[in-house]
Amino acid sequence: MEAPPPKLQVMIYRIFHRNQFRLGLFFPVNDKIKAVCKAQNCTYSRTHKCWYADDSNERLKQISTALRGVAFVDYRQMQMNCHVTKAILYRRRAILMWP
Repeated sequence: MEAPPPKLQVMIYRIFHRNQFRLGLFFPVNDKIKAVCKAQNCTYSRTHKCWYADDSNERLKQISTALRGVAFVDYRQMQMNCHVTKAILYRRRAILMWP
């Protein structure tokens, strides 16, 4: 009896990219998940090394529904406040740019 294939996981975070908040989809390289991202009109970001889509509840539901059966979707970080996320990103950028 064969063991079931490992369940894939997609982590969704709110990221700040191109002066807007986006849904960032982070996952290990996988052709099935990548095909779903392309079908959902997501775009790849070299900066964040993830796929992203516009940040809205409707897009989150569409993406979650499309990934159902392909991978487990973890979006616990989405409950984090936008302002807190933006402050963390700016703070991280300031620390990285510190001389």
